This record gives sequence, structure tokens and C-alpha cells, in this order.
Amino acid sequence: KIHCCSNPQSTMDFDIATRRLQRDQQTALARSRASRAARTTSAKAKKEAATSRAQAERRLREKKLAGERNKKVADRVVRCVRGVERSYGVANVGDGATGSAASSQSPALGASSTSAALASATAAGNTAASNTSAMEVNIQSIFTQSPISSGWKLSATSIHGEGDKIALPPSILETLTSGSLSSDLDPWGGGNGSRRPLAFRIGILNPNYEGFPSSKKMKSLVDKFREEVIESEASVFGSNIGDHDVEGNMDSENQSMRRQLQSDENMDEASDNDNDDEIDRNTYTQAYLDELSHLYLSYTHATVVEFTQEEGCVGLPEPIAKSLLQPNKHSLVGPEQRQGMEDTSDIPTKLTVDPALNSTSKQSNQEGDERSPDDLDGGIAMDIDTPHHDIESDNTDKTPGHPAYGAFPIPASLIAITPLTSLPAGKSCTLTPTPSSIKNGFYSLQNVKLVLEQSLVRTRATLSKGDVVRTWRRGVCFDLIVSQVCPDGLGVVSCVDTDLSVDIGAPE
Repeated sequence: KIHCCSNPQSTMDFDIATRRLQRDQQTALARSRASRAARTTSAKAKKEAATSRAQAERRLREKKLAGERNKKVADRVVRCVRGVERSYGVANVGDGATGSAASSQSPALGASSTSAALASATAAGNTAASNTSAMEVNIQSIFTQSPISSGWKLSATSIHGEGDKIALPPSILETLTSGSLSSDLDPWGGGNGSRRPLAFRIGILNPNYEGFPSSKKMKSLVDKFREEVIESEASVFGSNIGDHDVEGNMDSENQSMRRQLQSDENMDEASDNDNDDEIDRNTYTQAYLDELSHLYLSYTHATVVEFTQEEGCVGLPEPIAKSLLQPNKHSLVGPEQRQGMEDTSDIPTKLTVDPALNSTSKQSNQEGDERSPDDLDGGIAMDIDTPHHDIESDNTDKTPGHPAYGAFPIPASLIAITPLTSLPAGKSCTLTPTPSSIKNGFYSLQNVKLVLEQSLVRTRATLSKGDVVRTWRRGVCFDLIVSQVCPDGLGVVSCVDTDLSVDIGAPE
């Protein structure tokens, strides 16, 4: 007889083992899925990391190439400005800095100025490339220093003179003749290969000048150079830099680009030295003049009569002061160029005062204060006559170059003086009579052209567009505006050692 019995403990152990097995299977399955997902995620992360690393390297290469591109553009612009200034012998004797914040730099000339401008442009180009894309670079960020030569900054005083002869301090004469700047800076024309005296560009700096480049034509020239550089890059790769696959061989492309840029630089140097006939000088000159019209509120040209001014001062005769303070439509910075700029009528002016007269007046006033009424005749206080200085009525000393205290207003702002060693010899000029000259009977004069030519020989060494030439005939003053000059490169010509013909323009 067999007895069957049920063991509850065995049944419970079986159920527990079953649940444990199911749990272990679920855990193993979850681990398997997690492992599979981890492997998938790891592969994706590696691919993303590789892509991100390639993109970062690509951006770094683009920044480096953009820096080289900016350096290339800046190099072309500097060479352009240098070529224009070299053709007219413009000397850099100032700090070389422009814009709102001026930085000091030792005086340099020619290649030294160019090297400094290129070094600053290279640093600025690298900075600009790190802050902007390779295709969108602020033009002004390429240049931290203007390649345009700067001059001495002097305070204006008034001197006698009917022409364009200014007076400078003795220290400038010492600088010019010491040979520390250039052997061509001979004030009397002995070292520049001609018998013409050294000329100077005289201007009132624009306090709102935003930095180089600011003019429309110069910006267009910079954009033109940039497009040419980009086209040269595209000719190497068949497309613009930055459009290649990240998996491509960027190192070989980078090396090719560097070789292309170096080849372009060498080609530019050859063009600058040997192939000047291929350069559009007129375009470069017009861009240079347009930039000067933004750099200055007004400017003209002159020569020096003597080096007797106080240190830090420049003596301006009345014609030069009027050219700076009252420009006309023919001036180098005319109304069209001054649109959106500070009005020249707002240029602060001043009148010089005779220091000896001022001290005498003060001494007389002090003596008058110390005298009592009892010391005066009859015990009646008498007014003390203070001497009044009237330049127009004082004809004792009107020698050109001598002080003309209070005779006419002069700019209160500092005057920038920049030497020019190679002004072109004037061939012809057109003088337009002013309304006052017509009223004084200008057209009734006999042999008027002969009178004007003789007046130019006596009073002028340079002629700039917009200058007012003053001539006298039998005690009557006639003012004429220089409306045209030939050659018309920079709008200024030399009147020394040349056969200059004079034409009379139609009245305006």
C-alpha cells in the first residue's frame, strides 16, 4: 500500500526558483540591450566627436587663412598708398597714428612706415579673423594704423604775407637738415633733385575721423583687393575656401594656399618695382585724395619763408588761413566731400595778441590802480589812455614772416604739417575772379594775364585748387580763386622754376 503526501515546502521552493530565474533572465536581457545601446551610442559619439574635431580644425585653418588674406589685402592697400605718396615725395614725420585714439610711433619714412603699417595690419587681421568669419571681416579692423603719412602738430599764429609762405620753428629746420629723416628733406630744394623748395601739406585734422579707411573710394579699393585675393584662392581649389569636404586632405590645400599667397606677394613686389605701367594710378590717387578729404576738415599747401617761430607754433599768412577756414567748391576738401562731416564754419578760430602790448596794458592798469586822486592834477581822477593796437593802421612793419597780431582769424585747432619733396611743376592754371574783384573792375584791367603771372612769381611757390590768389593793381585789391591746375594729380602744383600759363575762368 502506497501513501502519497504533498510537501508544501517543496512547492514554495519551486515557485521561488521560477521567479528568480525569470528575474535573472530579465536582468540579462536588460544588460544585453544596454550593452547593445552602449555600443551604438559609443560609435555615434565617436563619429560626432570626429566630425566636431574636424570642424574645429577646419575653423582654425579658415581663421589662419583669413588672417593671411587680411594681411594680403592690407599689403596691397599699403603698397597702393605708398606708391601715391612716393610719386609726390610725401614724408612721414609724425606719429603715424590716426583715428580717435592715437598711438605713438617713432618718426619714419618710406619703407619704415610701410613695415610698421604692415605689421599692425597683420596683427589686426589675425584678430579680425578670430572674431569674424573668413568672408565677413570689418574693413577697418584690418588696419590698426593708417598707412597715410602724418606730420607735425603745431599751434597756429598769424604772420604777414600775401602768398603761401609759412614760418616754422628752428627745431624743424634742424630736423630737416640733420639727415635723420631723409636726405631729400632740404628746405631749399638742394637734395630732392630739383631747384624747387620743400613744400608742405597744411591741414586741420578732422576730430571725427573714424580711422583708415573711412572714404567711399578707399573702401571700394579695399573691397576690390579682397575680391582679387578670393578669386586667386578660388583658382587654386576651383571654389572658395571653406567649401571643401571635411574628410578631404586639408593639409595639402593649406600648403597650396600658402604657396599661392606667397606667389601673389612676390608678384605684387615685382609689380610695385618693375611694372608700374600696369597699375591704375588714377584710381589709387583718387582713393588717396578721397581719404584725405575725410582725414582733414580742410587742407592746402605752402612753402616756408623762415624758421623763426616759437617752438610748437606755425605762422600762417592770411591767404593760407582763409584757405583753411573758408574753403570753396574748388577746394581740395569741398562741400561735396564734407557732406556728413563737421561744418568748417564750426571750426574754432582765434586772434593772436601781442605779448608786449598785453604786458604794457597790464602794467598801466596796475599803475593806475596805485595812484590816488590827490596825486592827479586838481585832485580830479583822469582816465588813463590804454594804447589800442590796430594792425590795419600800423604800416611800420609788414615784412612777410613777421607777426601780424590780431590782423585776421586763424584756426584754434592744431595744424598738421607734412613735407612733400616732389610736387609736379605747374604747366597751367585757371583763376576765377571773385564777385568783389569783378565789382572792383577786374575785367577792365589791361594785360591782366601778365599782371597775374608777375603776382604769382612774387608771392606764390605752390598753387592748390581752392586757393585765393591776391593781386594788386594801382592800389586796388583783386582776389581770384584757383579753380584748375595742370597737372591735376593731387590738385597742387609748384610755381617755382617752371613756365606757368594763366587762364581766366568764367565768373561764377
